Order: sequence, then C-alpha cells, then structure tokens
Amino acid sequence: MIDLSKVIGYSKDCLQSRSLMRAVILDLYPGQTREMNVLLDVYESGVPREIRRAGAITDSQYAAYVQRIVNDYGLQEKYVMEGLDAWIDQCIGVGTAAKIHKPSILLSSGANANPQPRPIKHATIGAQSVQNVAGSAFYFDLKSVDADSVEIIKFKGFDEKELTVPSTIDRKKVVGIGKDAYKACKSVEKIIIAEGITYIENGAFAECPMLKEVILPSTLKRIGSKEDSSKTDRFSYLMSMENEGVFAQTTIGHIILPTGLTYLGKETFSGCSSLEEIDLPNGITEIKSRTFSSCSTLKKVLLPDELKTIGEFAFFGCSKLQEITLPVKVTKILEYAFCSCGMLKNVQLNEGLYAIENNVFENCSAMTEITLPSTLTDIGKEVFNLHEYHSPYDRRRNGWYSDNNNPKLTIYCYAGSKGLEYARNEGIPIKDASKR
Repeated sequence: MIDLSKVIGYSKDCLQSRSLMRAVILDLYPGQTREMNVLLDVYESGVPREIRRAGAITDSQYAAYVQRIVNDYGLQEKYVMEGLDAWIDQCIGVGTAAKIHKPSILLSSGANANPQPRPIKHATIGAQSVQNVAGSAFYFDLKSVDADSVEIIKFKGFDEKELTVPSTIDRKKVVGIGKDAYKACKSVEKIIIAEGITYIENGAFAECPMLKEVILPSTLKRIGSKEDSSKTDRFSYLMSMENEGVFAQTTIGHIILPTGLTYLGKETFSGCSSLEEIDLPNGITEIKSRTFSSCSTLKKVLLPDELKTIGEFAFFGCSKLQEITLPVKVTKILEYAFCSCGMLKNVQLNEGLYAIENNVFENCSAMTEITLPSTLTDIGKEVFNLHEYHSPYDRRRNGWYSDNNNPKLTIYCYAGSKGLEYARNEGIPIKDASKR
C-alpha cells in the first residue's frame, strides 16, 4: 500500500510533475506498478487540486470525479476509488475518504441512486458504404478544393428515386458536398454517399420530402457548415422559413452516423418527422441549435460520451421523446433545449452540469420529478413552466394564456445547493436528493 504522505514528505518537488512523482514512488515502493499508475492518473486528472482548493467533497462530487477519471483514463472503478481515497486523505485530512458515502451506482447496486451513465458503445458504420463511383462533370457544378480534389456545389441531373454521390468526377476526388447542392430534389428516396467524402455543407439534402434512406461514408467528419455560437431567440426561430440543416424536412426514419464524425451542424435533422432514433458518435462534443427540433416521432437518443453542450431548441417539439440521460461531461443546457417535449418524463442530469438556461423544460407536462445536481451554479427563468392557452370565453379574465410552474413537479436537490435555492424561490416542492 503506497503512503502518499510518505511520498510527498520524501520529496515535496515530486508534485511538480508526473515523472518526478513516479521516480519517487519507484524508489520507495518498487514493484507496486498498478497502484502507482492509478495514483499518477488520478493526480494527472487534476481532481486532487480541485479537492484541495475546495477543502471539502460531497458524495455526489465523489461520484462525478470517479466517473470522470474512469472515462478519461479507462481504469476500473474499484481502482479509481482506491486512488481517489488516498488523494482525498492527503488533500483534506486522514480519514476523510472513509466518511464519504460511496454512491451505490458506482458499485452497480441500489436502484434509487441518481445514476451516472457509463461509457457507451456506439454503432459502427458497418460495410454499407460504397467506393470508387465515378461521375461526370456534365451533371454537376464543381468547386476546386486543391489540385486533386473538388466539392460538388450543384447537382444538375434528374431526380431519380436513388442517387449516388460519386467518389470521383473526371478523375478528381470528391471531398465535399456544398451548400444546398441537392436541395429540394422532390423525387429522391435514397441517397448513397461514396467513400472519400469528408464534409457536407448546410442544406445539402434539405427539403427532399421523399428522402427516406441515406447511406453515409465512414470517411465523413462533418455534417453541416461551421458557424458561430450566436443564439437564436424564440420568435426568430418560430418565424424562420429557411431550412439550413443538411437533412431538414426529409422523411428519414433511421440513419447510421459514422463513428469518426466530429461535427453536427445546426438544424441537421430539423423537421424530420419520421426519425425515430439516433445514435450520436463520441466525437461530437456539442449538439447545435435546433438539431432535432420538431422531430415529432423521435423516441430514443443515444448521446455521445464527450458531449459538453446542448444548444438552444436542440430537441424543441420532440413530442414522443420520453427519457434523456446526460453524459458526465455535459456542463450546460441552453435555452428551450427540451421545450415542448410533452412526453418527456425520465430525465437524468449529470453531476458536473453547472448551467440550465431559460425555458429548458418548458411545456414538459409529463415530468413529475427531477434531480438537480449539486454542481449547478446557474439556472434560468421559467425552466419548468407550462403554458395554458385560454378559450375566447376565458381571455377577458385570464388573458391569452397563463404561465406557471408545472404543478405536478417535485425537485430533488441538495442542502445548500443552487437547485434548492431555485426551487424554494419558485415555490416548487422539494425533497432531499441525498436520501433517494
């Protein structure tokens, strides 16, 4: 058993780098390689420094730290817990770790704990894509990317039921599909995108009302144009008529995203009323604004482990969505993200989440309870409100609509937390999350 106090006492300089600490431990404890590597990984994660600065740690923070280290370093939970306990005793005081309640979810027991999701194995693209498909420049407008590569900026052929985006055109590699390139092809039902294509710009296949199936290449890295992080207010969103998403307003029911995908642009699947489920690969760190808005049949979403932000209106109007579990790295949910998800009932928010903006769960009428994490520091207005529109007979007395907190909702929160303060100010019933 490695004694950290002995290690640090032997050489205080060892805290300056991993290599110095490793050398000291090897001098004092030769042969204890596994335990040494775990302690080094926990130290390298930065968690001990956070604990030392805070001077305290809660059981929920402990759970979040363990999951973070497990995800980042691929270690087993039991070893991470041993290493973290050693650092807690060193940073706060001997015996502190033994007093912390280890949440049962970490030991795969206890049904009432607030679960932290484990790493997800996402679906691979499989062997469905096609290669070496040649096309003719007669059917396309092209833009040169470099001496050997081109981007398709306009498809000029006929709307056949099945179209293949070629891998080469006149001996030049096709690497991208430009903005609105296949937009409003009214008859196409299936699109096959050949291997070698790495990006698709906004609107490329938008407003293809018969499009049901899309085969994507494993080489694809980006869907949607790069854009700034400016927000869209609710009025502008509701009044907007332009479909910028790559597959907006199509009838795609299922699509496999390649595991190498790292970017999903705004409105990508906006208005895809037949889309029932989606598996987002781990390279995606942000769900952009309106990505799945008005996907009225969307029932299942598998979120990526590396996800950090959920954008405004991201799942607006996903009326069949019943549950959502946030990965451990999510830090903020932007305005109206889950607004008008009328069947959304089971929501698992992660420890580490610090911001929930205005109206995020507005008009989620099926929600009866939610646990707000202890890490929450910012929560907006009307987060859990319900709008009730009135008949002409009631408008004189009540106005066009009333806007109040969901009367069925109970908030589980922690003593001294922002969640407790918010719920109390809003008059929402509260319960102690640590006793769930």
